[in-house]
Amino acid sequence: MTAGAVAVAALLLPAAPARAAVTDWAQPGFDATNSAYNPGESVINGGSVGTLKARWSVTPRRGDEGCTWLRPPVVAGGRAFVGVGNGVGAFDVASGKRVWRDVDAFEGYVSPQLAVAGGTLVAAGYDCYSNSDPDTRIVAFDAATGAQRWAGWVDTPADTVLVAGGVVVISGESASDAPTVTGFRVSDGKRLWSHVDAELPAPVAAGGRVLLTNVVTGASYGVNVVSGAPAWKSASTFRVRAANPAGDRFYATTPDGALVAVRVGNGSRAWTRSAAWGVVTTDGRRLFVARDRWLAAYGATDGKRQWLKDLRGYVGRPVRAGGILYATVEGRDLAVLSPVTGRAGVVNPAWRTAREFPVPAGGRMYTTDGVTLRTYTP
Repeated sequence: MTAGAVAVAALLLPAAPARAAVTDWAQPGFDATNSAYNPGESVINGGSVGTLKARWSVTPRRGDEGCTWLRPPVVAGGRAFVGVGNGVGAFDVASGKRVWRDVDAFEGYVSPQLAVAGGTLVAAGYDCYSNSDPDTRIVAFDAATGAQRWAGWVDTPADTVLVAGGVVVISGESASDAPTVTGFRVSDGKRLWSHVDAELPAPVAAGGRVLLTNVVTGASYGVNVVSGAPAWKSASTFRVRAANPAGDRFYATTPDGALVAVRVGNGSRAWTRSAAWGVVTTDGRRLFVARDRWLAAYGATDGKRQWLKDLRGYVGRPVRAGGILYATVEGRDLAVLSPVTGRAGVVNPAWRTAREFPVPAGGRMYTTDGVTLRTYTP
């Protein structure tokens, strides 16, 4: 690392090298809060991020033309799970060796969204070849062996997939089917509840509740994720984006472009920030909002903007871990920033291939370019 890179790295939140902890990234947004914040990651930090080296890569078998691509992995129990062929596969995080695969579970379906709950890998993908009436196939696998535990169906496409409180929540709509949110039990696939004319815009749960929006009335309501029973209702239209790690606030956007902190307990507003809509990540102290080429930070307690940065390219989902804020930038290197100031840190040319968002977990950094999964460690 050059002297300049060392100086910039110090602008992050450096920490002494640490032994890898168990820091699973079990859902696309880290956990059910969809915060994209991994608080347990300490190995990759401001002092070590500049030393990351490529360790292994794998290019899984492609599935149906135009239907499948490689999403960022979910990581749990020493394995990284990604789409393989028309199905899913598990890879050992240390060696990259394939542990198991099921290449036919989603033939004719869009690359499934994945989430791990305990020893179960839940996968949901929707019909690739139907524009007017696509349905969703849900398959639960034994995460250790790949054996199918159960499979089920939903009449709407899986626009949003969430696992929380032992329940798989699927939200979607099509030209032939009204927007519907449905909950299934993870253990056996039993359908527990369903709300028609409702949507869950992002895979978010907090305090045992999900924040649904009624597309007919515009009202929002907090629903018990296990029973499906509404706990409260608000006349405001809240489109949920994330929740704080403490689980007591939802962060949502409104039709007029405001960013709102919503109390999980009763649906009241804690604060509102106008003209602040976008993709939301939060570490409980700040909210990081990406929109087009801009990345901004807001205080979690008051919603006041703390900094704004032009990254000069389309910004993907921000990710927080190890005292660092990461963001993919179209056509550019992965941005490595101070979450406090927004100042830039070290770069690595290999990160130019990163798409969607990186996954820092267990002392490893995972990136994908839509075709190949790559892994880096200090």
